[in-house]
Amino acid sequence: MNMRKKIKKTLELGAQVKASLEERLKLLLSLFCTKVPEGGTDFRRQFEEIEEDVQEELSEGNRTKRQAFKDGRYPKTIWSDGVNYYFDNSATQDKIRVFAEDGCWSFVGRLGGEQDLSLGSGCESVGTAAHELGHAFGFYHTMSRHDRDSFITLNTHNIKPDWLDQFTKQTPQTNENYGITYDYGSIMHYGGTR
Repeated sequence: MNMRKKIKKTLELGAQVKASLEERLKLLLSLFCTKVPEGGTDFRRQFEEIEEDVQEELSEGNRTKRQAFKDGRYPKTIWSDGVNYYFDNSATQDKIRVFAEDGCWSFVGRLGGEQDLSLGSGCESVGTAAHELGHAFGFYHTMSRHDRDSFITLNTHNIKPDWLDQFTKQTPQTNENYGITYDYGSIMHYGGTR
């Protein structure tokens, strides 16, 4: 017996298993409507129902305009592999409250409870919002990595005194780089000066 016939014989279902699967398939197919009813279908009524719901919400003032943002300058440069996340509001009391105060700032990592993230005047860019969210998710500045001196030269004379704390070097205990090389173009990196 050749190999093909052996494999086919091994994979062949017995009569009882085959009959059972056919019955289950019939049951499953009966649960789904996969064709248009004989009289046709009228999407107009479905549209009218949706439109009525929207108009009702608008008239009651409950609906606000939502807008998705896509910036052609940042097609995949913020987090190139994306960020997988899922929010279950009932799972925790911990929240990030985004609001507009003076400046752009966030605490690093999860504090517990409600924590603030400010996107005030001058913080309207996608990059700034992504940067501050990065802090809230636990990311320090790239130029604060414990191994930064192997990649950049930090000239503290070029930094305003009240900004020096933004460049505090972390330790291997507070900053795990997971073997990822230094990213000069990271959204978590400040730009250089001349």
